[in-house]
Amino acid sequence: MKKIFAFLLPLSLLLFAGCEDYNDNFKWLDEEKTDPQSYTYTITDDDITTILNAIKGTEAEKFSAQLRADRAFSKGAPADTLIPYLLKAKYYTADVKSQAEITYIYKLSIDTTVTGLAGTAYVLGDSEYKSVWSEDMFVSSFTPSKSPNNYIPDLLKAKFPEAEEGSYQNIEYNYSVNEPVESVVEDKLLFEDFEGYKANDTIKANGWTAYAESGSRKWQAKVHSGNGYAQMSANGGTGKYTTWMISPEIDLGTKQGYDFSFDVTVGYWNASCMQVLISTSANAAANPTAATWVDITDKFTIPTTPTNGYGTLSPAGSFNLDNYSGKVYIAYKYDGDVTQTQTTTFQVDNVKVSKEVKGLTIEDAEPKYESYTFSKGEWKAVGASVLTLQPADYKEMGGSYLSAAVAQTRIIQYLNTHRNYTNEGTEQIVAYKTSKTDYSAGKFVYTKGSWTTASPTEMKTAQFVRSTKGWVFDPTIIFTMTKEDYMLVVNYVKGNQALENPKLVNTNGNTEFYYGFNSNYTNITFRDSDRQNDNTYPKDGQHEAKMEFCRTRTIEGLNVLLNLKYPNATPEVSGIEQFAEISMVIYYGPKSGDVINFKYTLKCTGDKTWEFVSRDPETNKYENPE
Repeated sequence: MKKIFAFLLPLSLLLFAGCEDYNDNFKWLDEEKTDPQSYTYTITDDDITTILNAIKGTEAEKFSAQLRADRAFSKGAPADTLIPYLLKAKYYTADVKSQAEITYIYKLSIDTTVTGLAGTAYVLGDSEYKSVWSEDMFVSSFTPSKSPNNYIPDLLKAKFPEAEEGSYQNIEYNYSVNEPVESVVEDKLLFEDFEGYKANDTIKANGWTAYAESGSRKWQAKVHSGNGYAQMSANGGTGKYTTWMISPEIDLGTKQGYDFSFDVTVGYWNASCMQVLISTSANAAANPTAATWVDITDKFTIPTTPTNGYGTLSPAGSFNLDNYSGKVYIAYKYDGDVTQTQTTTFQVDNVKVSKEVKGLTIEDAEPKYESYTFSKGEWKAVGASVLTLQPADYKEMGGSYLSAAVAQTRIIQYLNTHRNYTNEGTEQIVAYKTSKTDYSAGKFVYTKGSWTTASPTEMKTAQFVRSTKGWVFDPTIIFTMTKEDYMLVVNYVKGNQALENPKLVNTNGNTEFYYGFNSNYTNITFRDSDRQNDNTYPKDGQHEAKMEFCRTRTIEGLNVLLNLKYPNATPEVSGIEQFAEISMVIYYGPKSGDVINFKYTLKCTGDKTWEFVSRDPETNKYENPE
């Protein structure tokens, strides 16, 4: 067979259409005298269309929906079944035994961890910390005595009572290495700093209500110099705008001593367009125009300047709520009218109902981000399998989260700096923030000395052969050994045979003398002096006995290599026997040029079992001296 790079498709992908015996196809290859050709081709998008047309009315048409959607091959659109339809049309004059090396796009299965980590984070608030400490004396942080490991699983279970097996959740909390101390603190029944919004979002999260009584505009979130706040303006509009921003329900009960306060500023003041209102009506948020409201605007200092430009957010004062009990609502009502030149812009921030009480304070509490998974009825931290970026990591990258435009590049730079592994093929899933509360995740792989994105698609190459019944997939594994291949066996010996006999691996750690695989020189050594450290080597035996020993060990080493590279190999692939053709160099010494190139053929006969079939050339001057 032609020497090409090929791959082993998982058995689940190799589902041939129809009922033909494809082993017979291969047997018939030798029954005709032919003039075989060799082709090399990369499939294009136009070829996908050709395949879709060709499979109409055939058994393979069941794969058309997936192929049409992805414009690539996948588990749901197997290449080995579909590509022969293209080859039939493209190489219709090819003789039996012709070969085609076909490269194509393969869509990888989506990693369930990556998809599971995408979503909104569970950000712990005062209610959660109160459950950890106490209702009256608490801090918004975990500490060594209140370990997050002891409380977060139960908090997640309460928050997500219907979590399914294998689901994921990102969680954000505060942690301090210091324990809290008693002091005077602020007890907040309501606090809103509008930091959870993106610019121009309507204010409607965390229990707030946006209601447009007339006109289409509603209170929006704005961000300036990293600070979020709420804003409403009729500027640039047409007609009249009456719109409400109503707080969530505030349960005062019989509590006393609480004050309502907020920060405010205006822009381009030309009229007093904003009222501050309070209501005890049960339907105040759902139907504000039907509720009873008390105007308390005059209890605050609302700026009437500047008339050109914008002011600075500053405290508007406070209003004591001791005359109220039970459940209340607070609202900011904006009345603007462009036709009357009433278009002042109002900005509001840090809306708060609070009082000072005896409580706990803590120093150096810092935010922590962590990823959890639900397994066997319990929430557990995912551990090292997922790297969840921390606030310091984002600061190093120049922000507090990563936008889609820069996420992949910044994470790769971060991994190359902080996770510079030397193990080829190391994979790492990274969970990262895409906004204040939203997360995404990606998979990255260490290859050829640096990190790169583990792409959801990859280029694959497969071999096909022309039989008497048409083109069929040839699953033969064909490769020429590289440094990485030799090193796989070296590392295997390090972790097995060399544990009892360390002399089997050289001091540089790149050559082993059990199977003879040498990553440094990319060969398998049969040199007598290299095998002396192997206690089972026939040191005093005849030359032929030594060569036979090395030949046997080579086959054993190739079994190790194939099982490491292709752990899921099976004796048959789509009804075709599975073979492997491996090209390598064998060194006999003593001179550097005493080498022979070999091709070994092995057959898969069971789970992780490969049987020697042949090697080419069979003999040579080094093994059979005259």
